[in-house]
Amino acid sequence: MAGNAGPEGTRAPREPQVAWKKQWPASLARLLGKIPDAELARRAKVHSSTVRQERRRRGLPPCVHQRPPIEWTDAMVALLGRATDREVAAELDIPSRSVTYKRNLLGIPPYQPRRTRLPIFWTQAHIAQLGTRPDRVLARRWGISKSAVHARRRLLGIPALGNAPVPIRWTAAMRAWLGRETDPKVARRLGVSTKAVRRERSRLEISPARPAPSRVLRTPKLRRIVAQPYAEATRQAGIGKDTVLKLRREFGMPVKRAVRWTKRALAKLGRVPDEQLAAELGARPSTVRVKRYALGIRMRRETWWTEKEDVLVRTLPPAEAARRTGRSRSAVSHRRSRLGVARPLRRKGRAA
Repeated sequence: MAGNAGPEGTRAPREPQVAWKKQWPASLARLLGKIPDAELARRAKVHSSTVRQERRRRGLPPCVHQRPPIEWTDAMVALLGRATDREVAAELDIPSRSVTYKRNLLGIPPYQPRRTRLPIFWTQAHIAQLGTRPDRVLARRWGISKSAVHARRRLLGIPALGNAPVPIRWTAAMRAWLGRETDPKVARRLGVSTKAVRRERSRLEISPARPAPSRVLRTPKLRRIVAQPYAEATRQAGIGKDTVLKLRREFGMPVKRAVRWTKRALAKLGRVPDEQLAAELGARPSTVRVKRYALGIRMRRETWWTEKEDVLVRTLPPAEAARRTGRSRSAVSHRRSRLGVARPLRRKGRAA
């Protein structure tokens, strides 16, 4: 029986490959060079390279659909440079690259739209409207830029609409609150902005008030929370890791100590999975991974092979073993050589 047989049964039979150079059908040979190679390959159910090689062997040129040459008239040339190449191409129903090539050939610069700005004469009617509407609204109404309206308004000293600052009259009672509470609280109490409070406090050289640290209440519920892993405890209690460590010491709970990297533990880096070594050391896998990265040790994945995977490697072909184990073909081949499994012989099937 030709072909290799797998452990689960023989492989599906395959049709013999046709020697196209010797047995090229006449119905397909007549289409060589008349239709694209990809189309002929699809009809013949072969690779496009097979069609290309046969066509070259017979000395036939490839089938290329070429557009007829463009005959440029004076009216068509007059459109070049007056609009973008895409717009001209859409108008003439030709490719845009043809428009660009013709324009460059004739030395016509590309179309560059210019922003036309109508000059405005600042009359009394225009000046009277400054500050009554936002600058962008007036600029759109008069057809000029917003910066021109802004510059003219600033030159005449006209405040912008709704942006006129209201002066704050600081009294002794108002200044007495500065520094006693945080700036946002003082601003809400006095009815002013936080920026104004900060500016006045800085002018008087008053130090800002620091928020009082909130003390965590020691409750039985908190004791149960901090007994959980650090990530879960910080999430439920809304406190930091340092606070969790402090509360664990106060409650008499065991505190996680620093990992002791002995020679035996360092020798296992990269030879066993990070999760397994972390469980042995009582640490997190990320701690082991960071230590391994710091020492420049790569993970040797060949030590991860389980007995079930080794059975698949010994009994299945490399491609099937790679698919079932989720590993690459090179990793399976390397594992087969480690296990002393002979490489399967390849038998080439011949046409009947």
